[in-house]
Amino acid sequence: MKKSVDGQKYRHHFCFYLLLSTLITIAVLSAAGLVLAKAGMLDFLRPSVSGQSDGQSSFGSVSLPEVDNPVKESAEAEDESYFDDAVFLGDSLTYGISSYDILKNAIVLAEPGITLEGAMTTRLATFPGGERATLVDAVSHYEPGKIYVMLGTNGFAFTSLDDFIKQYGEMLDTLIEQNPNAIIYVQSILPVCSFLTEQDSRYSNRTIDRFNDALLTLANEKGVHYLNVAERFKTSDGSMNPRYSSDGMHISQGAYDYWIEYLLSHTAK
Repeated sequence: MKKSVDGQKYRHHFCFYLLLSTLITIAVLSAAGLVLAKAGMLDFLRPSVSGQSDGQSSFGSVSLPEVDNPVKESAEAEDESYFDDAVFLGDSLTYGISSYDILKNAIVLAEPGITLEGAMTTRLATFPGGERATLVDAVSHYEPGKIYVMLGTNGFAFTSLDDFIKQYGEMLDTLIEQNPNAIIYVQSILPVCSFLTEQDSRYSNRTIDRFNDALLTLANEKGVHYLNVAERFKTSDGSMNPRYSSDGMHISQGAYDYWIEYLLSHTAK
């Protein structure tokens, strides 16, 4: 009977000391964690969060400038020498800058009918020596100070908004990485004439507005500038002014002057 009582006392003492040592260990670790946290030595354990900090946006390990979008009209417009170090990237609308000889001092990387995906995957640009590159990758070859992007006219009617923004975001990531010193402008998709919508409901200005709203949000997230060029061509009902387009989508040669004027009066400062 005495041995049984002694055994119980031993077990009680053991459990008491085990509990006490556990509590002491927890207290020591908690105190150490507090000291390390105050010293900033536990920051590596915190997950990275996209957003703004100290006036800048986060893009991986690269700090992007805070932007005020959409770009507002300047008090004084720039002259065309502003485009001396500019590259224009786009589809048939952008191609018109070259084919109509609108600007002689800018590089135009554009292809009629090109989609956003095509601009990133199809090797259409050719350089001396036979080297070929996609339109997006070709931009960095010219070491631009400014990049103007207008893509989406050939996709908004057939692509989901989520897929479009995902691809556009990937393209912007590439442009930012390959052209770290360039000012990047994302231009809105232009509206279409109401008669085109009547012919094919997929070409809806409501859809275009949704895509443009998403582009504005994306531009803010990526720290690039957004140009609401569409407002220059809209009528009161939100459609393309028919005086600017004969087919309902592509603008006339004379309308390019209004586009360029808009760009020169809306520049990032």
